[in-house]
Amino acid sequence: MKFAFAFSAALAALSVPASAQVHDVVAAHHSFTDSVSGTSVTSITLGTTVRWTAGAHAPHTVTSGTGSSDAASGALFQQSLAEGQSFTYTPTSVGVIPYYCVQHEAHGMTGLLLVKPDTADHVVFAHHHRFFDGVTGADVTMLELGETVRWIAGHMAPHTVTSGTGSGDVNAGVQFQQTLFTAGESFSFTPVAAGMQPYFCLEHELHGMKGTLHVTPPATWPGTGDDLELSTGVNAVPSAGDVKSLSAGDVLSIGVDSPEATLTGAPLVLALSAFPTGTTPASPLPGIHFDPAAAVIVTQGAFGWPLVVPPGGVSFGLVVPPVAAGTSIMLQAAALSANTNNGAFAATDGHELRLQ
Repeated sequence: MKFAFAFSAALAALSVPASAQVHDVVAAHHSFTDSVSGTSVTSITLGTTVRWTAGAHAPHTVTSGTGSSDAASGALFQQSLAEGQSFTYTPTSVGVIPYYCVQHEAHGMTGLLLVKPDTADHVVFAHHHRFFDGVTGADVTMLELGETVRWIAGHMAPHTVTSGTGSGDVNAGVQFQQTLFTAGESFSFTPVAAGMQPYFCLEHELHGMKGTLHVTPPATWPGTGDDLELSTGVNAVPSAGDVKSLSAGDVLSIGVDSPEATLTGAPLVLALSAFPTGTTPASPLPGIHFDPAAAVIVTQGAFGWPLVVPPGGVSFGLVVPPVAAGTSIMLQAAALSANTNNGAFAATDGHELRLQ
């Protein structure tokens, strides 16, 4: 069964996340490519070292600043790289650091470092004419109800952080309104309701400087209480409870059902995340948006949502691949449907699979 095979492969690929202190960026052809985001935007926490390595079309330079016309060009770092050579830099302050390649400036070879504080807050940088989420580099920030977002001013301050779609919005500034006068100044806000919250910068509205907070209902543990159930068993022995011990070669049976049939036909997702046995796991289903760094998402096909909750539920079995002993896998299922208590998604209890 293709789905069981894909799920087994994902289980084998899981590993306990490690906190890397060196973050890699490749300088090749006419672009800088971050090893995590795959874009020219690199998001790190203060104290992390960035390492640029030159590839094709070398030599390249790694030069701080927005370009050769920037009066502060090269003030923070300036390094030429032949093919295969590397350069490291460890930022000493929070903020946005633009950089570029002198050799290929005409080709638009630029990058951004987003340096976040070591905090649980979600961070958004107000830089130039854009808002940059501190994780994705996009202008949309995902957070759960009850979490706090912090905007930090960068280049071209002052900026404003003003709720609403623009100055023509009759409700502009009702939820929040703050001016950040200097680079490094910050403003924090904790949403009180789930949903989409647009905001903009009054100073640079004509340049399209806008952003959106996407606030999801808080992650509930376990499950949401909606009509969706997850069952697991080992070696054809059904067992109650949310914690199972198993070894490589065991047959794991998995079932997902909507007993009252309220979610029949809803798109279904299974997610896994790995953590050291004995520690507190994080839910692999943060809201309805999945963090690829924390979870492996498995569907029946390569794209989209082809797996749905069928009448009577779905079940399958798979042989557990070799996974390091002392590792636990958190397994959880979710269905996306308007027919749920929170109007967005239903989540099952999480099952901990302990590898021994």
